[in-house]
Amino acid sequence: MSEFKVGFSKVNITPDIPLPLGGYGSEKNRVFDRVLNEIYFTAIAITGENGKTLLLCTYDMSLVRDILYDEFAKRIKEELGIEKEYFHLSSTHTHSSVALWYDDEKVEKYRKDLIEKGIKACKLAIADQKRAEIYVAETKTDRLTFVRHYMREDGNVTTDNYNPGGTTATIVKHLTEPDETMRLIKFKRFNTDDSEAKDVLIINYQVHNHMTGGGKKKDLAADIPGSIRDYVESSHNCLAAYFQGCAGNLNEKSRIPSENRTTNYLEYGRLFAEYINDVYDNMTKMPTGDIIVKREMFPITINRAEEDRLEDAKRVVAYRTEHGVDDECKKLAIECGFHSPYHATAVVIRSAIKEKEYSVPLNVYRIGDIGWTTAPFEVFDQTGVEIRKASPFPFTVTQGYTDGGYSYLPTEIAFEYGCYEADITKNAKGSAERVGEKLVEMLNKIK
Repeated sequence: MSEFKVGFSKVNITPDIPLPLGGYGSEKNRVFDRVLNEIYFTAIAITGENGKTLLLCTYDMSLVRDILYDEFAKRIKEELGIEKEYFHLSSTHTHSSVALWYDDEKVEKYRKDLIEKGIKACKLAIADQKRAEIYVAETKTDRLTFVRHYMREDGNVTTDNYNPGGTTATIVKHLTEPDETMRLIKFKRFNTDDSEAKDVLIINYQVHNHMTGGGKKKDLAADIPGSIRDYVESSHNCLAAYFQGCAGNLNEKSRIPSENRTTNYLEYGRLFAEYINDVYDNMTKMPTGDIIVKREMFPITINRAEEDRLEDAKRVVAYRTEHGVDDECKKLAIECGFHSPYHATAVVIRSAIKEKEYSVPLNVYRIGDIGWTTAPFEVFDQTGVEIRKASPFPFTVTQGYTDGGYSYLPTEIAFEYGCYEADITKNAKGSAERVGEKLVEMLNKIK
């Protein structure tokens, strides 16, 4: 039987030249002009008692594109002999990092350099492996996230940046309660002489990371995850990695005035760190054990809603193409029965998709007696809650933004009340519930 071992590596991936930023539906001309804090590729190598090694990797980007993931996985297999299903790649979903999908010579060079640095991080993590014990904790944060879907007193449902009919009526209630549960996994590590090595801390939490940005700002930043890592590592002399949860319908609470967020967003790292500090030394010890992985390709039905209004949608898109998204474009969209020009555009794009469905990779991992689920979407927090409730494991991590980017995964209630995410997603109503049920089924199989 092999020893249970954990290794850690963090490689700086901050570009040395200005590059386009992703997030906020931004265009190519949003190029960063300063670095607020550096961005990293983090790798954790975990070898179970059965000798299997799982690479848990995360980097400070908005999304993981499936093409990039496939390139990474191919190199990992060639150079490290680790199969694709044992290589996990996720993004922290910062809205103020490099947009890798642009067809640009400088971006392409950066993308190739990123793969080399990611491979380096994985090799260093494997080389750093040390005997480890597992500790876990959950803690509830206080007013650090909120559901961005809410009801106004005039009856309109809206979000903080999406305003059907231009309503400015007072907010009267949030439609669902946010999931403010933070999950922590601490690997207590030992050197060969049994002296203590640095702990490795995994932080699994769900919050939308755009405190540093905004569509008009041009700052490169790891945002909230980077701030949390810095505070926790300095507080506990540990090594920390942030794995984004299910945050497709969440924003952060506005404790910091919007005009100060670019300079003061680091305060969020301190606030999060306080909750981690409260439980860091009082976590529950878990048994070590095997690494077991299950990966399945899962069919997702294409969203065909509102195709009966395709001609109206084309009118809006034609205007948008010629004039951009100005006030008249927004007015035309509403007159045609759409919440926004983006809503109309999504109807046109979906109608052009010939297939009835497409397949996505779903992964579940067993680390000792810990369950872990991944989905390549912006998953809503309610889906994460339901998976954890139904999980056969005493402790379960839930993640979105993994191994590919396939749009929002709204819950059925989101489709019913109507929101930006449900309007523009390519995934049909009911997909979130099916994905959640499938992941629980897969957890049961590896339990």
